[in-house]
Amino acid sequence: MRISRIFSAFTVTAALGLSALAMPDVAQAATVYGRLTTANDAMGVASRCTDLANSYRAYRTKVDHVPRPKLVIDYRVQMASQLHSNQQAAMIMMTHDGYHRVATSPTTSKWVMNSWTSRSAGYRITNQKFVWNTWGENVAAGQLTCDVVVKAWMNSPHHRANILDPRFSRIGMSARKSPQGVIFWTMDLARAA
Repeated sequence: MRISRIFSAFTVTAALGLSALAMPDVAQAATVYGRLTTANDAMGVASRCTDLANSYRAYRTKVDHVPRPKLVIDYRVQMASQLHSNQQAAMIMMTHDGYHRVATSPTTSKWVMNSWTSRSAGYRITNQKFVWNTWGENVAAGQLTCDVVVKAWMNSPHHRANILDPRFSRIGMSARKSPQGVIFWTMDLARAA
């Protein structure tokens, strides 16, 4: 099991182009994961990851003098994020696209990609009745804690750009553990219209 988790994290790291992501001790990280991401503590995950993102935004503002509003958790953006993490964990696939299940027989079904108009984070956020002006999304899989996933995103130019984008003021941050033990993360960012 340990080998498959490390391999999964390595594969995701390579796919995202993340650099020098050090894997924490699995047992220690699992203990932290258990405290931060239980089903009853979804807001604990959102709060911790949002605090980290805001720390990076505040630091970058001091360096480049570009004002960045503090990211605030919005329950609608949070719900869009959580539903997407749930879906990724159910499919055991990291993706930005939305999927739905289609019956292939009376006892089986398969995942099918939604139409192009209904598969983006923008659609999922709108579906939660949040009227946005702009949006962004970061997804990841295999990292065991908020600290590790946010650091990984900050080491990736495109993910970093989303976190530091001064246009964003709202956030939804979630994690969901698949039955195979892989944690799927979603960070949705938006600005209200």
